[in-house]
Amino acid sequence: MTYQMSKLTALGMSNRYRVDIFTGAKTTKTNKTFQLQRKYDKEIFQLYKSYDGENGKENVVDGRGNILKSFQFKAMIAFALILFIVGIYAFKSFFPNEQESSSKVLTPPKQEEKSVTSLQERKLFSSPIQLKLSDKWRITGELIKNGNAFVILADNQGNLRLEPRSQFQFSGRMLQGEIEGQLVNYYSGVKQ
Repeated sequence: MTYQMSKLTALGMSNRYRVDIFTGAKTTKTNKTFQLQRKYDKEIFQLYKSYDGENGKENVVDGRGNILKSFQFKAMIAFALILFIVGIYAFKSFFPNEQESSSKVLTPPKQEEKSVTSLQERKLFSSPIQLKLSDKWRITGELIKNGNAFVILADNQGNLRLEPRSQFQFSGRMLQGEIEGQLVNYYSGVKQ
């Protein structure tokens, strides 16, 4: 067993020490088996043979050896504080206060009523007509040939029909289009 002792002056704690215990003579990270952190006992501190209490004075010239006094540590604390404040501000702005939101009453802006006179404008604003689901054709797949996209339709007798993809809306299982005045999709024209 190898014991390595070090004083924790880099952390600004001159009255504490750390003991690292290693297996064998090598003091590598893989050989470390145990680590202790203790405080110097004032009663037996004078009995340490390696420490000369009267003649061995430790003078700290400046704070370069102390991690807590370094610029990087102070900058890291300031950066963490700024991030914390920005995070709280973002959190509060994302979840508005219920009292503030309930007190605000939104009034819709007044709009001028416009009379629709032409037949074309009436057709545009009318509700879409619900097409009947085709009982003959159903979509069986899609085909791209020579740069042209087609939708493959099949009927109950097994006849196939190709229609341009531009006549259909959506994609995947939601693909649908109008053929012969009826709505055709993957679920229409059920095979009997």
